[in-house]
Amino acid sequence: MKNIVLGTAGHVDHGKTTLIKHLTGVDTDRLIEEQSRGITIELGFAPLTLPDGQLIGILDVPGHEKFIRNMLAGASSIDIVLFVIAADEGIMPQTREHMDILALLGIKRGVVALTKSDAVDDEWMELVRGDVEDFIADSTLASSPIVPVSSVTGDGIDQLLTEIGAMCKAIALRSSEGIFRLAIDRSFVMTGFGVVVAGTVWGGKLKIGDPVEVFPNQIEARVRSIQVYGEKRDEVYAGERVAINLRGIERTLAEKGGWLAAPGVLTESQRIDVCIDSLKGAPVIKQRMRVHIHHGTVDVLATIVLLGQSSLEPGGRCFAQLEPELPIPMLPGDKFVIRFYSPMYTIAGGVVLDPLAQKHKKKYLHAALLNLEALMSGDPLKILPIQIAESRCLWSMERIKNLLRNYESDAQSIVRTMISDGTLSQIANEFYYPTQALDELCKEIKECVALYHNTYPLRFGLPKQELMQELAPDMDKKEKKALYTYLDELGDFKQDGIIISLLDWEPVISDRQQEIIDDVVSEYEQAGFKPPLWAELASTKALSDAEKSELLFWFLRSGTLIKLGGDTFFENEYLFTKEIVHKAEAKLRDAGAQFTLAEARVILETTRPHAQYLCDYFDLVGITLWDGVHHIWKT
Repeated sequence: MKNIVLGTAGHVDHGKTTLIKHLTGVDTDRLIEEQSRGITIELGFAPLTLPDGQLIGILDVPGHEKFIRNMLAGASSIDIVLFVIAADEGIMPQTREHMDILALLGIKRGVVALTKSDAVDDEWMELVRGDVEDFIADSTLASSPIVPVSSVTGDGIDQLLTEIGAMCKAIALRSSEGIFRLAIDRSFVMTGFGVVVAGTVWGGKLKIGDPVEVFPNQIEARVRSIQVYGEKRDEVYAGERVAINLRGIERTLAEKGGWLAAPGVLTESQRIDVCIDSLKGAPVIKQRMRVHIHHGTVDVLATIVLLGQSSLEPGGRCFAQLEPELPIPMLPGDKFVIRFYSPMYTIAGGVVLDPLAQKHKKKYLHAALLNLEALMSGDPLKILPIQIAESRCLWSMERIKNLLRNYESDAQSIVRTMISDGTLSQIANEFYYPTQALDELCKEIKECVALYHNTYPLRFGLPKQELMQELAPDMDKKEKKALYTYLDELGDFKQDGIIISLLDWEPVISDRQQEIIDDVVSEYEQAGFKPPLWAELASTKALSDAEKSELLFWFLRSGTLIKLGGDTFFENEYLFTKEIVHKAEAKLRDAGAQFTLAEARVILETTRPHAQYLCDYFDLVGITLWDGVHHIWKT
């Protein structure tokens, strides 16, 4: 069965709660203050079974101006709006603001109920109906049915239920394959059970025993039990109104305004790319204006950074970045509402394009705006390559699925289409990257490697760790390995586990450097099993610090010299030529199947430290095995 939420909207005291009580038998005014004052402060909920058997959840939101924040928390999760206007009063201030909020949240399906029809005559009712028709004509509820009703006499109730039922049939079944998340709008402690949070499931599904992550504290908890409208359930799905009993968390860490999500799927946003729509009656939105952002049940202060313009006129649209003062867990496609800082009233709304945006540099702003246009289109074929390329990471199919779930798209189908038309490339049979961006990335790698060769002509290549830190710092080990495999197949590079170089690159050795190299090798050969420290030898050649470093790189990388010793700096360690190491191995093998450190010192006629370095080296490379006393030849 479909999971549908119907929410009320309208001015204070226009009969929303009374109408729900008539429809469901449930008084959604739970608080003593609500009952005594006759207004809805907190969100109220009640189940309603329609004549055709469809069960829907009714969400009663506050109408009083002071409680607009709670109204926003409710409106963000509804499928159908029951827009209530009292026939004896007509259109009032909160009527207009509620309609603006519905428009900004993109809620387009609803019924207008003219309540208190028993309190006016037919002539007055026709006047009010005319006003309401004009009022909704330019709204997202244009052409919605208008039904006069009375919660006292019951007149119009059957027609109202018929209209709601018809709308429910037109609503598509919500997919529960997406990311589970729930905006917490109630939190309390139940004696003997612990913390209970309530809200509407925005996406995905959840079952008893599942782990969840609680925001904003990002603490893991586990689901102990679940209820839907008071009935126990083992599993809940997108669109259902639920109460979840959590194990392993305190109430103060799971309060209204927070989020519940599957572990690891949400990241708190500190800079967010958005598209903003300003209301026609709003003030001019200026650069770096401070505002209230309402998203789900969260109200956070934020600064607006307009992109490509200095101000946004009433009724206008533009791209912008939000810089919230507290991080917000958002996903692409999420709607939000903007209210003026003080006094608080609704001025704009928008949609999230990139919840993990980077600060846009002025020289790249034009390209950034083109990317945002593509994201705004909602077309997965445009969105996917942009998101992958901007991340500078290779994406697995699972990561692609997580993104496209927000756009209700089939990831497998999208990927097949993009590979077929050449816009997406598969790498190492596991990862994906946009073909054009991949070509550009390879070009950048080639330029970086070439620059490194020019800067350090004596070196054999650029360290891979340094390359990735420069071009793709967020890639993990598996992604890097796949990229290097692709570069091998490309045929423009040669590489090993540490460095990468252009295919035809060889170190450039000057005549002076060659003389130094020959002299150093000769001295190490003559020193035999008692070589000097590198720092001592280099100082006799009158080398600068830079030359010492460059030549040492060359000696070690070329294998001309071998470093022996522990984790100290090269300058303080002993270096041996390959030939000397081979001679030491031959002498020690001739002496028998095993040897001690003292025996090695005597056989090689060297000092204890030199002998120790050689013995440790043989153990390290696996030629010998040390049993605590003897070094034993393996073969």
